[in-house]
Amino acid sequence: MNKKWTLILLCASALALMTGCATNADVLPSPSPSMIPSPSPVITMPPATAAPTPTVDMNGVMTVPESKTVSDKADAEIEKLSEVDTAVSVVIGKMAIVGVTFDSQYKGGLTTRFTDMVADRIGTVKAGIDRVGVTNDPEIIKQIEEIKTSLDDAGTTLEDVREKVSVLIDRVAPMNTPTGT
Repeated sequence: MNKKWTLILLCASALALMTGCATNADVLPSPSPSMIPSPSPVITMPPATAAPTPTVDMNGVMTVPESKTVSDKADAEIEKLSEVDTAVSVVIGKMAIVGVTFDSQYKGGLTTRFTDMVADRIGTVKAGIDRVGVTNDPEIIKQIEEIKTSLDDAGTTLEDVREKVSVLIDRVAPMNTPTGT
């Protein structure tokens, strides 16, 4: 019985101690009038000048030099596929035309699965590409190489490249169905 009363007293003491710690008293004293900070001076900045806006193609790849860079990266990504020996591509706007030569061990040809894999690889380089044509026709591959070479010419315009790529995609994929990423 003695132990029971000792335990009750200890619990009551602990309860009283906890209640005393949980008061609603302010933890931080209110600042005295001498401690109120004075307003800081207002600093005005001159208006920022806008950077020159590049010629933007609202449909994906923005410039001819960007097309060259993205196309080179797409070639490297596509060539990582075990089925591919070499790849050449031109990516412009939301379109890409790709010419591939197959590895000698690959016997599958241009299947839907393969063209989707190529489209996925292009999507890892540049998002938003929704029209991809893939071919292994040597004549069309030569035309793709010529278009890609023209990307280095100063006189090449975005519209010229877009038109040529669109024509080749129409030849490769007459249904014009978006392939994609």
